[in-house]
Amino acid sequence: MEYQQQQPAAERMRERSLEEVQMVEQKVKPYEELFIKCKDDWIHHLAQALAFSSLMAFVPNSILVFAVSDLILGKMDSQTWHVLIGGLLANTPSPLLSPLTQILGNAYNTLAHTSVIAVLFTIVLAVLLGSFFFSLMETCFDVIYHLPPRPFLRRHLVSIGLLLLFSVLTPIHVMISLAPTYLLSFIYVVPSGTLPESNLIFRLAGIVGSTIISLMLFQAIYATIAHRHITFRTLGRHMRNSWRGALIATVAMQLFLQLFPIYAARFLGSYIGEIGFVLILLFFIYVSTLLLLFGAEVNAFFAEGIRVPKNDLITRASQDERR
Repeated sequence: MEYQQQQPAAERMRERSLEEVQMVEQKVKPYEELFIKCKDDWIHHLAQALAFSSLMAFVPNSILVFAVSDLILGKMDSQTWHVLIGGLLANTPSPLLSPLTQILGNAYNTLAHTSVIAVLFTIVLAVLLGSFFFSLMETCFDVIYHLPPRPFLRRHLVSIGLLLLFSVLTPIHVMISLAPTYLLSFIYVVPSGTLPESNLIFRLAGIVGSTIISLMLFQAIYATIAHRHITFRTLGRHMRNSWRGALIATVAMQLFLQLFPIYAARFLGSYIGEIGFVLILLFFIYVSTLLLLFGAEVNAFFAEGIRVPKNDLITRASQDERR
């Protein structure tokens, strides 16, 4: 009899606690819930892993891009090579520009003056490391969108396909990003003694081209990387659901590109030499990948309706293991 009297009281307490939780959730603003989801998805740690993977694959993937560019544009002469390098590094902050130009120059020399067997080995290494990078990116997106991962073999085959696709699109994107500057050069004469890069109008044209290409790149990544059923019929829906994150990531990236040289000069200027360059480059890639993942979080939260999980990533994994 006493147990029967206590049971309704326990149920009433449980219902009251559920109502209190719902009231608290209603008081939380959407952007606060979004940042809670980012924290529980551990995107700050996922960005660190992506940054390291990107750094490992940088040189081999550059050689792969040069090889694909040779196939698309024909055998590149020095002028075409300088145009391609300038386009690839158009958005690179000044503290990283000179070392990266030297690294890409060495990569191109490896492709141009090394034996066929060595070049093939480098391309195979690029495909391997690049597939690891895209596979890790897909895993990060699966965490954000709460999706099950692809099987191991299929995931890496898809990653290799994406790597080859982006290697083909990279020289095309470079030409598109440089188009505003080249078009402007036909209708605007640079004053004598002034470099085009230091002219305000040409700088604005470069920013416009960079913004357009960044928006296209983010949109393509958000629409295709995550493990979802993608067909020509569903691709349009995925593109519509990814414009918010692509826009936010593009704007944030452009602001970061403008502010990073100031930050590097004031706070990272004491890091000199090769070690300092690696630290600055790793920090730059980390922030870039963090912005990439944050854009995916925006898409998942606002467009896909994926809300805050009950627990963070590690807690969920430990609970699944116990079950």
